[in-house]
Amino acid sequence: MQELLAVLNEQQYEAVTTTTGYVRVIAGAGSGKTRVLTHRIAYIIEQGLARPWEVLAITFTNKAAREMKERISELLPEGSDVWASTYHAMCARILRVHAPAIGYPQNFIVIDSDDQKAVLKNIYADLKLSAKDYKPASVLSYISNCKMAFIDPNQAKQTAYAQPETEYAEIYFRYDAYLRKQQVFDFDDLILKALFLLQTQADVREKYQQRFKYIHVDEFQDTNEAQYELVKILSGGWNNLCIVGDPDQAIYSWRGANDRLILEFDRDFKETKTIILNQNYRSTANILSVANSLISHNPNRLKKDLQTVNDSGKYTYYHEAFNEEAEARFVCEEIIDLANNGIAKSQIAILYRANYLSRLMEIQLMNRGIPYQIYGGVNFYARKEIKDALSYLRLLNNQHDDIAFERVVNEPKRGVGAASIAKLQRYANQFQCSLMKAIHEIEAVGLTGKAKKSLIEFHQVMQNLRNRQSKLTLDELLWETLEATGYLEALKADDEEQARVENLEELRKSMRSFMEQYDDEVTLDYYLQEIALYTDQDTQAENGNSVTLMTVHAAKGLEFPYVFVIGLNERIFPSQRAIDEDVKNVEEERRLAYVAFTRAQKRLYLTSAQGYDFISSTQKQPSRFISEIDEELLDGQKKLSNYQKNITKQFENSNKDATMIDTSQQLSKGDRVIHRKFGEGTVISVEGQMANIAFSPAHGVKKLLINHPALSKK
Repeated sequence: MQELLAVLNEQQYEAVTTTTGYVRVIAGAGSGKTRVLTHRIAYIIEQGLARPWEVLAITFTNKAAREMKERISELLPEGSDVWASTYHAMCARILRVHAPAIGYPQNFIVIDSDDQKAVLKNIYADLKLSAKDYKPASVLSYISNCKMAFIDPNQAKQTAYAQPETEYAEIYFRYDAYLRKQQVFDFDDLILKALFLLQTQADVREKYQQRFKYIHVDEFQDTNEAQYELVKILSGGWNNLCIVGDPDQAIYSWRGANDRLILEFDRDFKETKTIILNQNYRSTANILSVANSLISHNPNRLKKDLQTVNDSGKYTYYHEAFNEEAEARFVCEEIIDLANNGIAKSQIAILYRANYLSRLMEIQLMNRGIPYQIYGGVNFYARKEIKDALSYLRLLNNQHDDIAFERVVNEPKRGVGAASIAKLQRYANQFQCSLMKAIHEIEAVGLTGKAKKSLIEFHQVMQNLRNRQSKLTLDELLWETLEATGYLEALKADDEEQARVENLEELRKSMRSFMEQYDDEVTLDYYLQEIALYTDQDTQAENGNSVTLMTVHAAKGLEFPYVFVIGLNERIFPSQRAIDEDVKNVEEERRLAYVAFTRAQKRLYLTSAQGYDFISSTQKQPSRFISEIDEELLDGQKKLSNYQKNITKQFENSNKDATMIDTSQQLSKGDRVIHRKFGEGTVISVEGQMANIAFSPAHGVKKLLINHPALSKK
């Protein structure tokens, strides 16, 4: 026991040994929160307070869950029995047992974003809408926001004021109806259906409340309302809940995350014990001072200045380049200089606010022969050939899976075109059956010629495979399916498709590993449900000695000895949208910059560019975040422009001293307003010169200045 606790500092020790009740651990960047979580769980088990399977640990990626379980197992052999998973994986596991209690089959299908877009495509056709006008990504974001805010399709239609909101709501209504008819789940449904199950089925609720004596939630600042409700219900049996997170790293409000949940956790649970971890083990003192200097400008936070016993390190280097090309050239020259001084390129990362900012950087890296990798590129399981192969398996697992049917029925080309599929769909809709079943009535469907022949052959091939399914292992079933359907042959016939064949061979290999991990007799539907939970980070591979490029969002949770943060210009970082829309959005942009800065271990470089911004038709200016850093902490160009020195002061005055501004409009609770971006809304409360305004479900509640130029009283 003493050996387990000896490696902890004073605050970590307190967090590990405080086991009873509600505990909130505010863990700064690089403060060892994973160590605290894993040691706390090991301590609980070793003290005999709970058995491993009575401890639940929730985190946000499958990779993090696996690493957590591995580290617990290193501390205690029996640690592998701890429930360590993502919210979605946990919910899928519960639903896999209890879904029939709420009217769904145990072998339910989880659809991904491509499947969702396929559903939208059919809805657009029925409504005669254009994907250009109603971008699928925006519509799916709207649907997800509605779901996570507990707004059902009927409510969305009732609260939709005007176009395009009314069309969004109608699409949501039809999308939801389609998923219920097909009895499939999207990722949000995993959370919502599990929550509904626990809310309505007392026996199931009590089972899991009694099972989980201790619950831990990592990255709690990224939690949304639905996930929070899940945690509250599950912890209701023993009332032992430990949340770990950092409000200063809350950067996912656009996904529905609500930093209020961690900031106000002690309001929901009055006896909460709060422990702050502010001892950073990652970065030099200078890097932490830069990060502290920046984040101190956010008014809504729990004060927590990071400290370190590491040396002061070199000053953070700031460079304002003549233009964007010169900015990229500067970064490359610094990388070459670091490499000449023995620094491996794999120790260097270039971070940016948005993906488009990598273009010039990539060109300059290529021109200089500097190897690089884009972190978070195309996920292995998102590649076309992989999705095709898995769709074949989904159709074998569930012949009523119309989404999978539509994806593979003409892959490889069989002469079954869009018109033939449309006829099948009309018949299936008329008689409330699946597309596969409609082939049984091919004469009644009205198809003739090649399409008719190909569909009959396709149905027979799939039926033969289904009959052989029980005699084959997963990897054998995959390969026999690819061969029997002609998919593999079509790829092998084209020399340029060899890489795709190799990817399918890798999928086959991964299936063997999966069976070894979960026992050879694992079922197909179990495999498909597990594989659907994979994320980009889960399949990210190391690419040798190369510089890493990534967005700041992708960098969260990672660290590099040398970090360049590029594009630190107004309207880029912070973004134009954040500046225009909401005070809280600028605060989140500042937290995002804080995350970027604290990825660095030894040296931090910050860059911006001069020049003309053709999008905003203005001259580029350095980001306000540069001016918020104490000049004494910066090396390079310390002289800041007047704009740079004044912009933050102006922003803070508009926020903190807004009552001194003579505004022409005063708002009261219940007033109707119009925002040029969010549309119509209702004032729900007023605090000084700030108003909380409820807009449509797609935008939710926003906190805005009363005298914001985009806001007017109706």
